[in-house]
Amino acid sequence: MLADSGVGGNGTNATNLTSSIANLTSSIANLTSIANVTAALANASTAASTAINESTAVAITAAPTAVPTAVPTAAPTVASTIASAAAAANDGGGGFNATNAGLAMQSLSPDETKKIVLAYHFFGFLWTMNLINAIQMCTVAGAVSSYYWARKKEASQIGHFPIAKSFYNCFRYHFGSLLFGSLIIAIVQFLRACLEYIDSKTKKLTDSNKFLKMAMKVVKCLMWCLEKVVKFVSKNAYIIVAMKGKSFCGATIDAFKLIFSNIAQIGIISMIATLLLTLARVSITASCAFITFSTITSDPRFMKGGELEVSMPMIPVVVTTMVAFFISTIFMGVYGLAIDTILVCFCEDRKVNSDGTYYMSEELQKLIGAKVGKKDKKKKGKKGKETEAEAEAPAAAEADT
Repeated sequence: MLADSGVGGNGTNATNLTSSIANLTSSIANLTSIANVTAALANASTAASTAINESTAVAITAAPTAVPTAVPTAAPTVASTIASAAAAANDGGGGFNATNAGLAMQSLSPDETKKIVLAYHFFGFLWTMNLINAIQMCTVAGAVSSYYWARKKEASQIGHFPIAKSFYNCFRYHFGSLLFGSLIIAIVQFLRACLEYIDSKTKKLTDSNKFLKMAMKVVKCLMWCLEKVVKFVSKNAYIIVAMKGKSFCGATIDAFKLIFSNIAQIGIISMIATLLLTLARVSITASCAFITFSTITSDPRFMKGGELEVSMPMIPVVVTTMVAFFISTIFMGVYGLAIDTILVCFCEDRKVNSDGTYYMSEELQKLIGAKVGKKDKKKKGKKGKETEAEAEAPAAAEADT
């Protein structure tokens, strides 16, 4: 009976020991140092089994007084093995520290996370919008330059679908350059937005300090000028990309050279074109608004008591004005880009064809002030046919390729 009670006591201890090891195994299983933890647990399980077997054998074969001596002797071995397993889990070769895991995992607050995500999507929006604008510029510039560099303005040289071909070339040959150029503009615009955000957060500080307020306004003005310069250079670089097929950096260098070598003519033409396009935009918008107002106030259907009575005529007039201004801005932007493309093509034409064999028309040469190339004409017999000696320009060959 005493031997049976000793065996039962050891069985209870063995059960508790096994459950403790099972709990330790389940808690350590979530750690990353799987190899070290598994080895340590294997050693712990082996030591525990050995201790249980030894204590059970002692309890069965020996007197009951030997049980309190056998179990305390095996218990320190099991405890030290489990402690070594925990130490291996914390300081194992995997380099994972379970004690400091919570401190190492730093999480952002919901407000900070929202700001970061908002900034990320805002930058993506700026980049996407500038990329769409770059594709539009390169498409129009490619179609106009193909027309300019054609000796005969016919479909056989220009192509039956110049706009579709130019749009295809944007994705086939120039997409990387357009991505890079739009990225530069997006970065400058994002910096301006960050500057505005900082200004709004430090409004009280800048209001109390006039020097800081003035410095902030100066920095804003410089960033605005930088954005305008980058947009202007990028627009001319896109034209060079569409005309020559160069990379964005090489096209930017060529654009700088053309602008500085023809700065007077480019400045005059740009001012005249801007003035004319602005007048066209304003006249189109004002005409649409006037026609809408006259129609509403003179047509009996829109008057009081009519079948289409309009109680507030200014609402449709304002809406029409906004839509007309938006559409006219788009169309005038295309015309302005065509003018800039022809101007850049002219500068390249005059640079390459210094002997007078220009691709431009004589009217454009006289308007810009360039020298008109003389044409050698020879009459042939009675038919009176004339032949012209034309030298092909390297720029044309580069544009055709």
